[in-house]
Amino acid sequence: MNNFFAMGGYGVFVWGSLGLCALVAVLEPWLIQRRFKSALQRAEQEAQASLDERDRV
Repeated sequence: MNNFFAMGGYGVFVWGSLGLCALVAVLEPWLIQRRFKSALQRAEQEAQASLDERDRV
């Protein structure tokens, strides 16, 4: 079992790469969702500001 995790001396690189890929796979959807919500809020605010401006004219 130890040999499996050591990966012939390259275990640090292999497991480090795997861990980094797993981290990116978890973080990316979360960051995309956060950006989407932010963009949606910004669009709603701009739309409301546009309606308010139109009502003033």
